[in-house]
Amino acid sequence: MTSQEVNQHIFKRLKVVCVPLLGASLLTPASVPDVLKYLSDLNTILLDFRASGSVLTPDLISYTFFPLSTLLRRNSASDIPDQILEKIFFVLSILCKDWWWDCDITVWEQLFVLCGAVIAGMDGKENRRVRAHETKQAAGECLLALLFIPTDKTHSNATLSDRIKARLEILKTTTGSNRFLPVLGQTLDSLLVTVDTPHLPLQRVCLSILSLIIGNYAPDGLLPSVLPGIVSRMTRIALGTSTKKGWANGEIVSGSLEVMQLAIVRTLGNDICAQEGAIHPIVKLEDLVRTTMDQPDLPLPEPRPFTTLRTPSWLRGTSSQVLIALNTLTPLVTHPTPSALLAVSRLSVTLLSATSMTLPEVQPLLLHWLLSLSNSDYLSVSTQSRESLSSLLMTPSEAQVPLQHRLVRITNDSLSALPQLLITHADTKVEHVAGLIEAVCRLVYPSGEAKEGASFISNGIGRLLGPSGGIEKWGWSLLSVLELSTPQITFNAAFSGRLMLESNTNITQWEGFPEIDFKNVFSITAKKALERMFRALGRASGDSCLFSIEWFTSVGRNGVGARLSRRWLDIEATKVLLLMVRFVGSDIIERAGDVVEECYDRLDDFHGYTIIVEGLVEVLGEVLQVIQEDKKNDLSVSAEPSDQTEEARVTSMESFFDWLPRRHQGPVEEVDTNDYGPAPREGWGEKKVSESDPADDTAAVEEPDPNAGVPLTPIQELTKQIVSRSLYFLTHSSPVIRARILSLLASSVPVLSESALLPSIHYAWPFILNRLSDSESFVVSSAASLIESLATHFGSFMFRRIWDDVWPKFRALLKQLDAADATSALSRRGVGAVGTESAYTHSHRTYRSVIKTMTAAVSTVHLQETSTWQLLLAFRRFLHGEAHEELQQCARDLYLAVGKKEADAVWLVLSSTIDSTHTSMKFLTTPRWDIRFNVDIIFQNL
Repeated sequence: MTSQEVNQHIFKRLKVVCVPLLGASLLTPASVPDVLKYLSDLNTILLDFRASGSVLTPDLISYTFFPLSTLLRRNSASDIPDQILEKIFFVLSILCKDWWWDCDITVWEQLFVLCGAVIAGMDGKENRRVRAHETKQAAGECLLALLFIPTDKTHSNATLSDRIKARLEILKTTTGSNRFLPVLGQTLDSLLVTVDTPHLPLQRVCLSILSLIIGNYAPDGLLPSVLPGIVSRMTRIALGTSTKKGWANGEIVSGSLEVMQLAIVRTLGNDICAQEGAIHPIVKLEDLVRTTMDQPDLPLPEPRPFTTLRTPSWLRGTSSQVLIALNTLTPLVTHPTPSALLAVSRLSVTLLSATSMTLPEVQPLLLHWLLSLSNSDYLSVSTQSRESLSSLLMTPSEAQVPLQHRLVRITNDSLSALPQLLITHADTKVEHVAGLIEAVCRLVYPSGEAKEGASFISNGIGRLLGPSGGIEKWGWSLLSVLELSTPQITFNAAFSGRLMLESNTNITQWEGFPEIDFKNVFSITAKKALERMFRALGRASGDSCLFSIEWFTSVGRNGVGARLSRRWLDIEATKVLLLMVRFVGSDIIERAGDVVEECYDRLDDFHGYTIIVEGLVEVLGEVLQVIQEDKKNDLSVSAEPSDQTEEARVTSMESFFDWLPRRHQGPVEEVDTNDYGPAPREGWGEKKVSESDPADDTAAVEEPDPNAGVPLTPIQELTKQIVSRSLYFLTHSSPVIRARILSLLASSVPVLSESALLPSIHYAWPFILNRLSDSESFVVSSAASLIESLATHFGSFMFRRIWDDVWPKFRALLKQLDAADATSALSRRGVGAVGTESAYTHSHRTYRSVIKTMTAAVSTVHLQETSTWQLLLAFRRFLHGEAHEELQQCARDLYLAVGKKEADAVWLVLSSTIDSTHTSMKFLTTPRWDIRFNVDIIFQNL
């Protein structure tokens, strides 16, 4: 049949029903059954016609609508039974689906008001009649059909034809007019009240209507006024606070979150807020100038009635309310239905992309939701959430960079929060936080291979686990609470695990190591989550996590450090640390800075306890010993070569006395008569530089700065730390500590460079000198050993200090010891006897230290004429045959060292001491000292 024949056929069928329905339009108790029958038949006819694929013409719609409108006009709302009203709305719903295009605006407004009044319950106020849920549902279905935006069949669902756009603009103009805004606002309010109903069909319809009105028909100026109510009510609906079973229906959650999403985006979206001046995005240079110069904003227009202007102050207040509301929705992340979880994911993605500038404080919460959902057991939920995250983080947009920084910060905060959660045995929260970190890492490898564009995640995690990520803070907190429990195993000599550790592969069957549990984690799922988290961190960060792996492996050092605190001092800890330093070597020394600090703190606190002092100082000494012996990290600090020019020396007294009168005469200048040719007219190097090829890159290579300092290695830094902390104890009341600290400083000299060590020595030099006058000889000996080491390695630095400071101290000390030996019962007896019988007396040790220190000094520093003469005279007595054999050997070494630079002076002093042939040197002759044997040895080696 042709369309005209089809329309004629349906007209005849409609006429059979519409005419009697019009005659019975004035309702009476007797006519109600007939009217119900007519409405049912009319509904059936229209459904059949729609099912055939035909479309009602405007004439057919008007013909059908006339008896319905007559019935509604002739009867008050309170006199129309619910069943009749329901059937009227059913018929109107069918008509509106084809009438949306051509319905008169006045009729459209009247139908909108009618449906809204029934939904709100305003039509039965006269007799306090309450419409049934089914009646309100029917009214909602009619309003939904009235608002529903059809799509042109020639276009995709995402594209509206020009005709649809034109009609929609007419309807939007109507709903946005000052005359209709109160009706629209009242309808929104009634829908927000009615939607909180236990009747699920009515609830679904109300949510659909709200979605259409907020998404398409509500004007921009109205939304700021109604947003708080929408967000509050949709939060209540989504959480199911009015239901008895706890969780809201998944479809209801999805619908309520969609309404909230539309309201927030249309109210707080970046575009609309920038358009109205609530935010000032920097797009061009003029925007930057206005921001930096703090210029006043453009004047705001006068607000329309029932509307609210978007201003910065309004945005601040509204955004905080939205954040509070969204926080309350966090439990939905664990909703049992996938439809609700998918809705949470869509809400998060939409807000993150559309409100990046207006709601930046909401980003961490929404990222948490997406990360949690990416771990969902539902494949559709986890896939959508992960893909959405990847799109947000790896697609260039205004939100990309801020979201990337937020993601790395979430990882950092999550790692920092784990220790406290482990202490409180919150296994569920531990599992959740570990899952967040794992989800971040999984973005790098979503399908087993590294994802392009995810390098920022890998780099961020790498920085977090690297040297600059603060692992010393959060890593130690985490390790301190991850206590391992001792597994229950049966051990025997042939246990394969032991053989495996001993690298013995000659076994027939391997046995797995027992599973190790954490003391603070009781849930198996939480434990597995932690294991997956650590593996994911390592995989995502790559080689950057090697630093953290090495730091995790220094667990024993941290345990020792904890047992060296004031609250918990365990003397056994010093033994453990000593063994660790001895066996592990420099690998643990590089990270022993905090333990060194603890050693010094406890040294000051418990200096009166010998066993503690010995243990602590022994550890520090072992540290420096290992540093010295570590060949791999040898700093190659060698003694400075002496630049002292060797002068021609006479070999007899005659030559000496011949040179003495003219020693102050300058050298005689010699005249060079050789002809070397013409002198150059320009600098030797200038022509070469000017003729160099400018294209030659090698000519522009800059020479390295010879004065630039070399960065200190970790071992040097630790040694420098020991030196700086030791200076304070040079004046400690305990002589044992003073001596030990001097020994530590002496051990540090070969390790540190000049720039690292000498500033500290310069600062502490007065205190070091005072130790040469210490009341305890072993302290004096230690101070002398330090000076000896300094003179050996830093001769030029010690030149003035040796002759101006040290040597006068030594001269006074020698006189004091000589006077003390004269009254000591341990002194040697006999003519010219020197020192004591025993090599273990204080005076003997002091003599030995002084002689060895000056031997090292004269070998490495420049000699000073007057002081050298005094030195040669002062130590002659130790060459006496009655002196201790060790002191004789030390004295021979001293004179040989001086003789390498001043052989004539050594020869003069020693030969004159035995028997001077010249009257002027008679004052040196000392018959009571028998030094001939040692002098012969010295002369033979000069």
